[in-house]
Amino acid sequence: MIIWLLDQIFGPSTGMTKMLFIVGYLFLSLISIGFSFGFYWKFLESRTEASRSAESAVTQVQSALHGAETRLAQLVTTFDVLTGVSTAKAADEVAKGTSCPNSRPGDGPRRRMREADATSFSFAGQFVKERTAALKAEAASLDTDLAKVVLQDKSTFAKDGTRNEFMRELGRKLDRAVVGFNAFRTDPQLRQFRADFADRSERTVFADEQGGQFTCPDPQLQTALRGVVKAIDQLPELEKPAIAAV
Repeated sequence: MIIWLLDQIFGPSTGMTKMLFIVGYLFLSLISIGFSFGFYWKFLESRTEASRSAESAVTQVQSALHGAETRLAQLVTTFDVLTGVSTAKAADEVAKGTSCPNSRPGDGPRRRMREADATSFSFAGQFVKERTAALKAEAASLDTDLAKVVLQDKSTFAKDGTRNEFMRELGRKLDRAVVGFNAFRTDPQLRQFRADFADRSERTVFADEQGGQFTCPDPQLQTALRGVVKAIDQLPELEKPAIAAV
């Protein structure tokens, strides 16, 4: 249409008709240029586009990591409290024998049960604490990389003047963070903790070393362990974000 209109403009025609051809030519030219500019916008503004994409992707992963970190920190606190409570009740069993109904003072299966609980809670708390520390380190590393992107740090540019390699490496780092956390969610050891605590939260009858049984309901412990099981089940699954290296 543009070529045809140009042909008509320079062909024999009246003044009014030629003016209409000129208006049509300008209108179609502006549309063509506008669409072309929009199509190539991300290339013309590649730095801004890449920075926006990276900021969005990093923020998405950071938010998920911070949420997971908060849940894990709460788990660690719960495990520490349960460890302290179980240790204190083990000492009470020896001194007063009051942690279970009708229990008498002295050393026995009730004290050993409480100490076994304390050991289990302490071990689980240490396991989760180590993973929480790793999450904090990953989030801090992402903070540093994001600051470099936003401020257009010189270290992010390659010799060819682009930041594509840095962006790709940042994308790989985000992938590792996401895959690592999702692997932790399904870690066999964490799953075993979850199964053990779910079982312990419902148990009120225990076997002793002489083949007998004793009853020791503990509503405080049961409530806390049910919360632990729910918290493990609700750990979020992270999604891999994409960074546009333009």
